[in-house]
Amino acid sequence: MRIVRMQDKPTCPYIYVGRKMGGKNPIAASPLGNPFKVADKSPEEIARCLADYRAWLTERIRTNDRQIMALLREMTADSTLACYCVSLEGEAVFSKPMRCHAQIIWEMWSELQAGKTI
Repeated sequence: MRIVRMQDKPTCPYIYVGRKMGGKNPIAASPLGNPFKVADKSPEEIARCLADYRAWLTERIRTNDRQIMALLREMTADSTLACYCVSLEGEAVFSKPMRCHAQIIWEMWSELQAGKTI
Protein backbone atom coordinates (compact mmCIF):
# COMPACT_ATOMS: atom_id res chain seq x y z
CA MET A 1 0.00 0.00 0.00
CA ARG A 2 1.12 3.53 -0.75
CA ILE A 3 0.15 6.82 0.84
CA VAL A 4 0.51 9.93 -1.30
CA ARG A 5 -0.23 13.62 -0.89
CA MET A 6 -2.89 15.20 -3.05
CA GLN A 7 -0.60 18.24 -3.41
CA ASP A 8 1.71 16.01 -5.47
CA LYS A 9 -1.13 15.39 -7.96
CA PRO A 10 -1.01 11.59 -8.00
CA THR A 11 -1.29 10.10 -11.47
CA CYS A 12 -2.09 6.55 -10.37
CA PRO A 13 -5.58 5.42 -9.31
CA TYR A 14 -6.11 6.30 -5.66
CA ILE A 15 -8.66 6.24 -2.87
CA TYR A 16 -9.11 9.72 -1.42
CA VAL A 17 -9.27 9.57 2.40
CA GLY A 18 -9.28 13.27 3.27
CA ARG A 19 -11.65 16.05 4.19
CA LYS A 20 -13.76 18.12 1.82
CA MET A 21 -11.57 20.51 -0.13
CA GLY A 22 -12.85 23.60 -1.93
CA GLY A 23 -11.11 25.75 -4.46
CA LYS A 24 -10.56 25.40 -8.16
CA ASN A 25 -10.81 21.59 -8.13
CA PRO A 26 -13.10 20.73 -5.20
CA ILE A 27 -13.02 17.27 -3.69
CA ALA A 28 -15.85 15.70 -1.71
CA ALA A 29 -15.09 14.56 1.81
CA SER A 30 -14.24 10.90 2.23
CA PRO A 31 -16.07 8.98 4.94
CA LEU A 32 -12.54 8.01 6.04
CA GLY A 33 -11.44 11.64 6.37
CA ASN A 34 -10.09 12.67 9.76
CA PRO A 35 -12.76 14.71 11.58
CA PHE A 36 -10.17 15.82 14.16
CA LYS A 37 -7.99 18.83 13.41
CA VAL A 38 -4.63 19.66 14.89
CA ALA A 39 -4.32 22.95 16.77
CA ASP A 40 -0.62 23.13 15.88
CA LYS A 41 1.93 20.89 14.22
CA SER A 42 3.69 19.79 17.39
CA PRO A 43 4.39 16.06 17.75
CA GLU A 44 2.12 15.95 20.83
CA GLU A 45 -0.80 17.55 18.99
CA ILE A 46 -0.40 15.26 15.99
CA ALA A 47 -0.29 12.25 18.32
CA ARG A 48 -3.47 13.44 20.08
CA CYS A 49 -5.28 13.95 16.78
CA LEU A 50 -4.27 10.52 15.51
CA ALA A 51 -5.28 8.85 18.80
CA ASP A 52 -8.71 10.48 18.50
CA TYR A 53 -8.95 9.27 14.89
CA ARG A 54 -7.96 5.73 15.87
CA ALA A 55 -10.72 5.63 18.51
CA TRP A 56 -13.23 7.11 16.03
CA LEU A 57 -12.36 4.62 13.25
CA THR A 58 -12.32 1.69 15.70
CA GLU A 59 -15.86 2.55 16.78
CA ARG A 60 -17.02 2.80 13.15
CA ILE A 61 -15.56 -0.62 12.38
CA ARG A 62 -16.99 -2.21 15.52
CA THR A 63 -20.47 -0.88 14.70
CA ASN A 64 -20.09 -2.04 11.08
CA ASP A 65 -20.58 1.47 9.64
CA ARG A 66 -21.82 0.85 6.10
CA GLN A 67 -19.79 3.58 4.35
CA ILE A 68 -16.57 2.85 6.21
CA MET A 69 -16.79 -0.89 5.68
CA ALA A 70 -17.56 -0.47 1.96
CA LEU A 71 -14.41 1.63 1.53
CA LEU A 72 -12.29 -0.82 3.51
CA ARG A 73 -13.59 -3.69 1.36
CA GLU A 74 -12.66 -1.73 -1.77
CA MET A 75 -8.99 -1.56 -0.68
CA THR A 76 -6.32 -4.06 -1.68
CA ALA A 77 -2.67 -4.48 -0.80
CA ASP A 78 -1.92 -2.54 -4.00
CA SER A 79 -4.19 0.39 -3.16
CA THR A 80 -2.93 3.95 -2.99
CA LEU A 81 -4.45 6.17 -0.32
CA ALA A 82 -4.35 9.92 -0.92
CA CYS A 83 -4.89 12.85 1.41
CA TYR A 84 -3.42 16.25 2.19
CA CYS A 85 -1.50 15.22 5.33
CA VAL A 86 2.03 14.13 4.48
CA SER A 87 3.76 12.12 1.80
CA LEU A 88 5.02 8.73 2.85
CA GLU A 89 6.44 7.82 -0.55
CA GLY A 90 9.43 5.55 -0.09
CA GLU A 91 8.82 5.23 3.64
CA ALA A 92 7.38 2.39 5.63
CA VAL A 93 3.64 2.81 5.95
CA PHE A 94 3.98 1.92 9.62
CA SER A 95 6.75 4.45 10.30
CA LYS A 96 6.84 5.77 13.84
CA PRO A 97 5.82 8.21 14.97
CA MET A 98 2.72 8.10 12.83
CA ARG A 99 2.07 11.32 10.97
CA CYS A 100 -1.06 10.67 8.93
CA HIS A 101 -4.48 9.13 9.56
CA ALA A 102 -4.03 7.10 6.37
CA GLN A 103 -1.44 5.07 8.28
CA ILE A 104 -4.16 4.13 10.77
CA ILE A 105 -6.54 3.21 7.94
CA TRP A 106 -3.90 0.92 6.44
CA GLU A 107 -3.05 -0.59 9.82
CA MET A 108 -6.69 -1.39 10.61
CA TRP A 109 -7.31 -2.68 7.08
CA SER A 110 -4.33 -5.01 7.51
CA GLU A 111 -5.65 -6.26 10.84
CA LEU A 112 -9.07 -6.96 9.30
CA GLN A 113 -7.41 -8.83 6.41
CA ALA A 114 -5.53 -10.95 8.94
CA GLY A 115 -8.82 -11.85 10.65
CA LYS A 116 -8.10 -9.85 13.78
CA THR A 117 -10.90 -8.29 15.79
CA ILE A 118 -10.74 -4.53 15.95
